[in-house]
Amino acid sequence: MSFTIRDMENLSGVKAHTIRLWEQRYAVSKPKRTTTNIRYYTNEELKTFLNIALLNKYGVKISRIYKMTDDVMGENILSLTNVEAKQDSIINELIKEMIDVNIEGFESILDNFISSAGIEKAILNCVFPFLEKIGFLWLTSNINPAQEHLATNMIRQKIIIV
Repeated sequence: MSFTIRDMENLSGVKAHTIRLWEQRYAVSKPKRTTTNIRYYTNEELKTFLNIALLNKYGVKISRIYKMTDDVMGENILSLTNVEAKQDSIINELIKEMIDVNIEGFESILDNFISSAGIEKAILNCVFPFLEKIGFLWLTSNINPAQEHLATNMIRQKIIIV
């Protein structure tokens, strides 16, 4: 599965121009190119970029982020204290687990958020924004039916149970 720079922009909130700039200045990713020279990104690059975008959105300078290992980046994300930042992080984690078709990971993240925030807040602040993002992925054919069904059926089950 591959993602275009437009997909990266829509999922991360970082403008395509900025993504290109970060690639040139900081080598945050090295996208492959089609024969017509169009950038495309792998699942792993998308996951890493979601982390980079999240940290940058909440005040960490790109000049600091690009030097971080994946582990350090993860630790920095966990240390975010802003409620909105935590919700954005959870949405990104759900996207990553859906892309990997990791049922246990997806369910664990969703269960933890529901138990800490309650079902109403979970739906409003996590599920709806998540569904909006996967709707975009679906429209651009960047997720397959199995991935989408995993996510929507798991969410459906949680709503029915509660």
